[in-house]
Amino acid sequence: DVPASSDRGIRLIEIDAIEGLKIADSAIRSMLTRYIRECSVDAFGVYVGNDVEGEVRPLARPSASTVNTGAHG
Repeated sequence: DVPASSDRGIRLIEIDAIEGLKIADSAIRSMLTRYIRECSVDAFGVYVGNDVEGEVRPLARPSASTVNTGAHG
């Protein structure tokens, strides 16, 4: 069973199932392929551009000294 959203038939699927989907829109297919790759290495980027051209800029990772672990004291 796949959890379904009541919002326009949106479905949640496992990340491993994305590659097997038949997605007609090449931009969405490209975005999801990049998301899978970024998840596998835990390094994400942000697309900067428009529908014709652009680039993916990597997000900076926090340094070990600035990571918020939730610990107080």
